[in-house]
Amino acid sequence: MWCIPKIDAEYVARMEDVLDLYAEAADPARPVVCFDESPTQLIGEVRRPIPAELGGPERYDCEYRRNGTANLFVFLDAHRCWRKVKVTERRTAEDFAHCMRDLIDVHHPEAACIRVVLDNLSTHTSAALYQAFPAAEARRILRRLEFHYTPKHVSWLNMVEIEIGVLRGQCLNRRIESRDRLVAEVAAWEHRRNASAARINWMFSTEQARVKLAHAGGRNPFWVHGDSRRRFVDALKAGKKAGGPPEQALRFFEQLYRVERQARDETPDKDETQADCVRRFRQKHSILVLNALKEWLDGIAPQQAWRSRLLYSEPVGISDALHRRRQNADGQQPS
Repeated sequence: MWCIPKIDAEYVARMEDVLDLYAEAADPARPVVCFDESPTQLIGEVRRPIPAELGGPERYDCEYRRNGTANLFVFLDAHRCWRKVKVTERRTAEDFAHCMRDLIDVHHPEAACIRVVLDNLSTHTSAALYQAFPAAEARRILRRLEFHYTPKHVSWLNMVEIEIGVLRGQCLNRRIESRDRLVAEVAAWEHRRNASAARINWMFSTEQARVKLAHAGGRNPFWVHGDSRRRFVDALKAGKKAGGPPEQALRFFEQLYRVERQARDETPDKDETQADCVRRFRQKHSILVLNALKEWLDGIAPQQAWRSRLLYSEPVGISDALHRRRQNADGQQPS
């Protein structure tokens, strides 16, 4: 069974919001913490296992005893080698609220604001804190939190999902019979991971997302370059001879991708985040190329039967879809 997301404006806005957070440099005053929970079973033995010996592994019986379940709340700093796992009996709205209070008072007491990346579970709301605490306490906590939600059905975008997979592979891949032992085992795993400076090497960027989803058939006007470039590449391959307008158009896209690469290497100004720096550089330099591309398209339009859809950004950063078709000589719309 698959979770199939609806790719619309809300999807794109949430996805790019999270990816921009991951692309920022570490900021102790405004850390980015990914948060999620995961249930786990408590499994006991019916018969005592046979310990491992020289030349033979440990042996345990196929029968087991169910001892209930527990819940794991997992915190992961997106930019530092830090994670924290809290074992609870449940995962209610009140449990979530206590985790958020621990985040600001215990784990990041010096941070001015904590950006929390989380999914759309019904308990992951500001209202949960008002349900668990008096209004004054709930507001005190929320003043230092900033929630950033992944798109619906896209929880894989939350970096902590990878960490939970590591936790299951390294610690929970055996029978643990009690909550006390679970707490001890998880704490030992957490200490080793933090001490070894282990981090998630996140490599998926906003630019890559735009290109990939455009190739997958996305038609949302927020995809800036990928879909348009693909159309010119297809036109170039379908041509009877090399060169011509498709090849000329691709030179503009080469310049656009060069701007994107340079933007990632740009050094932020004082009090400017890396994401804001990238956005400023992109708007300053890419708009010149995009305007030149639009002027070129207007110039060749009378000689072309159709024009590929172009998605471009205006100086204020608002995406605008430019989709114009011209009729063929026989008056029929091109396919």
